[in-house]
Amino acid sequence: MGITSLLWLTAFCGSLAMSFQRSSWGIIVYLMTVYLSPAYWWFGDPFEAFGMRWNFMAAAVFAIACFVDGRKFPDGWSDKVTPIIGCYFLFCVNATLVHYFFADNPERSAYGLQLTWKQLALLVCLLVSLRDRFDLKIFAMAIVSLSAYVAYEVIFNDAGSYDDSRLNRISIPQAVGSNEMAGLFCIAICLGGYFVFFGETLRTKAIAALLACMSLEVVLRTVSRAAFLSLFCAATCFIVSARGVARRYAIVSCVLAIMAAFVVMGEEHQSRALERFMTVFNKAEERDVSADSRLNYWRAGMQLIADHPLGAGYEVAFTSDLGVSYLMRLESDHAWYTQYRAVHNGYLDVTASWGVQGMAVFCFMLFIAWLRLRAGLRKAHERRDDPAAFMGNCLEAVIVTQLVVVVFSSTLDAEWILWWVALAVSYEYTSGPHLPFKNIAVSSLRQSARRDAATLS
Repeated sequence: MGITSLLWLTAFCGSLAMSFQRSSWGIIVYLMTVYLSPAYWWFGDPFEAFGMRWNFMAAAVFAIACFVDGRKFPDGWSDKVTPIIGCYFLFCVNATLVHYFFADNPERSAYGLQLTWKQLALLVCLLVSLRDRFDLKIFAMAIVSLSAYVAYEVIFNDAGSYDDSRLNRISIPQAVGSNEMAGLFCIAICLGGYFVFFGETLRTKAIAALLACMSLEVVLRTVSRAAFLSLFCAATCFIVSARGVARRYAIVSCVLAIMAAFVVMGEEHQSRALERFMTVFNKAEERDVSADSRLNYWRAGMQLIADHPLGAGYEVAFTSDLGVSYLMRLESDHAWYTQYRAVHNGYLDVTASWGVQGMAVFCFMLFIAWLRLRAGLRKAHERRDDPAAFMGNCLEAVIVTQLVVVVFSSTLDAEWILWWVALAVSYEYTSGPHLPFKNIAVSSLRQSARRDAATLS
């Protein structure tokens, strides 16, 4: 067994053991099989006897850890999580009905239906395990760290492959393509920003900065217009939404991210990335093959939805004969639309799959999660808790990146959208922890300054 295999096994078993004391450590166990499943990576050869079911086994362990976790739930936990779980349960019920009554490709649709119900179980486990701010930090740091290790494999061990100089085919389920991969790594960049400014020690901050830069390198190698646009929108939202000290940190973090991007990119790569990003704004006659084809897919997808508003099964656009029939009606100079392919738009994908009603329920769940996040931010501002406020702004940046990325990729129903939902909701119901000493000291100094000012006036 090699050193990497041994380190992976040690981290896996250590997190597994700790999950029975604090169930949020089970999140690490689960995420290790999402990002670094031995079934798909080179260091997994010694574990070949365990087969391909690592993710299922990790999820089972995580669920058991949640069940035996004896810690007290935060006040109001049930009231906060019930609407979220209820919405996603309705989404699953709707998907079941659509599958059995309207699915055009039953085999493919059955896979999607099974995935949907599994993700409901995952969402419940996440909400059960996230009971205080330390749990949130475990979750966030796990995403940042595991993303960085995958980035290490890309940078130093040449993981993945390149099509037209774009990074593809990393061994992460639901994130094989360039846009999907870039969207996933955007999460690590946004969450890493929190630890850069509010890590417990200077060493933690330095490590977080390095890990975030490694994830940024992966995004740059994908040369994804979706990711570039999403990070731009997230940075704008980050700065506008933040207040007080958090806004200053937001501005600094965006400046540092831009500087890091130019440092890690070579001159040739800079020009290619900028050129590809600017094609987002090209006129019709200037669009490249990729952009023109994507617009054609969207038109076909919208027509499919208009004709089948109740849905026609998982990824009917366009991994079904029905979906391909809409593609074949298109006329284009760029491609022959006679094969199964993605619609390259998460909103159209979910709507075509599970109907307008399914999309409405899903969006309502996201809206509730966003309201919970905003409520948590208000509490942080009222307490003048700058670290908590900055964490909330980072979570806002995460959802902005994902909502923009899914315009260009079929990942609205990917499980990391539910990661954000769990983080956003738990951010509110864990919003009243005892502050670290340094934050209590800062708050006390502010109060003293206000009293002195009032006395002088």
